Order: sequence, then C-alpha cells, then structure tokens
Amino acid sequence: MKKFIVLFSLLALSAFGVACSEDEETTDTTTADVVEEPPTSSVIINDWISSQPVEGVTVCVNLEGVDCVETDVDGSATFGANPEHGTVVQMTADKEGYFPFMVEFTITDATWNGTGTYVMAKSDIVAAVTASLGAEPDPEKGHAGIVAWGPADDEGVRSNLSGATVTLVEGTASQGPKYYNTLQEIADGDGIFADEATTTTDAGMAGFFNVDTGVISVSVEADGLDCSTIFNGIPGDTGSVSGTIAAGRISYMVVFCETE
Repeated sequence: MKKFIVLFSLLALSAFGVACSEDEETTDTTTADVVEEPPTSSVIINDWISSQPVEGVTVCVNLEGVDCVETDVDGSATFGANPEHGTVVQMTADKEGYFPFMVEFTITDATWNGTGTYVMAKSDIVAAVTASLGAEPDPEKGHAGIVAWGPADDEGVRSNLSGATVTLVEGTASQGPKYYNTLQEIADGDGIFADEATTTTDAGMAGFFNVDTGVISVSVEADGLDCSTIFNGIPGDTGSVSGTIAAGRISYMVVFCETE
C-alpha cells in the first residue's frame, strides 16, 4: 500500500487497521473462580510529520463509567470496558499544540477488541492548509477527512482508491470536496491538493473544510464498486458513510469499496 500522510488523513495508512490479539485463557481448578477481565480497546497516536509517538494526548470515549486516559511515552492508551454490540462510540483526542480529532464507530468485536493507530497534526498546520483554500479555520465549525480504499487483492491487501467521486449529500461545507495529491506529488512541490481533480487521486482521499456542526453524510462512488464503511464512520442511509462534525475538530471517516 502507498503510505500517504497529509493533514486530515489522521490515520496511519492501515486506515485504523485493527490488530486483534487474544490472551491465552487459563483456568485454576484448585482456587477460586477466575475473574474475567473486560475487553479492551487501545489506540496509538503518532505525530503526523515525525511519525514519533505523542505523549500526553487525552483520549475520551462517550461510554458511561469509562474515564478519559492519556497516551504514554509510546503514544499508547487503553480503555477497559464491555459496551454492547451496536453501541455508537465517539472517541476524541486532545493535546495542547495539536489540532483535536474525533472518530465514530459502531461497537463490534473488530472495532473494540483491537488497536487503532492515528496521527495528529500540529495546530498551526491547520491554519496553513485552510489558508491555502483562501479561508481561515472557523472555530464554530469542524472539518472532515474521507479515506477510500479499493477492493482487496489476492493477498488481502487494499490500496488507496483513485477515481472515486466524493460528495457531501447531507451537511454544509464552506470548502470541498478537495482531493489530495499523493505524498510524492506534495514532496515534488505540486501542492497538497490536486486543484483540477474531480475524483480521488492515487491518494484516495478527500477533505471538507469549515463544515457546519451536526451529522453529515458522504457518498463515495466509483464505477463498478459499492462503497460503505466498516469502522471509522457510521453506515449512512443516504450515503456511503455518516458522522458527526464538532466545532474545532477534525472528524474522519473511512470507506471500503468492493466489486459489485
């Protein structure tokens, strides 16, 4: 897979790849009953430029009785809880000097009992990106980043999907969709965005900026493919994925496209 790290991807290009690990179960038949530990979900947060772990990020989920946690020196934080399947979770991440983000997902074994890797961008970079669009970040609005993945190959590997049309079907954005260039194109001086693009480039990503708060719905359409979300987003009734936009945060969503 091509690694594409620019602002608002906010995902290591595993695209919130979930790595599940099961502890070996043991039973002590000579003592008291073993107390089962609740399932856990872990996150790792890295700096989007340096790829180094970010310590001291406050990570919260909207689950009753679950306290916020802070990432350690390895950028890692773990929640212990046992939410019911079907529960919609909002996870937020905040640290001074970094632009905060939010992600939503529906609880399943895959989305809770695993580890997700994200990156955070420095706050001053947000101003630079929005300035390139001729605007300033509106503190009363949020932003959205959409990542599209194509069908898995014979080895089960997905690549960023090019040629997809991304449309905001519910919600209002001041700017977007803006389609990102690849990392190599950015390094070559072509700019962050593919200004003339009307579909995703090889980066497979689009952004909406200064978006009104509330629930938005986004469609991702590509010839011969059906696109929907599995995690990092909520299945949408009117689009491929939906999610909540909060003031002063980046919300991001991922879609996976399969052959029809």
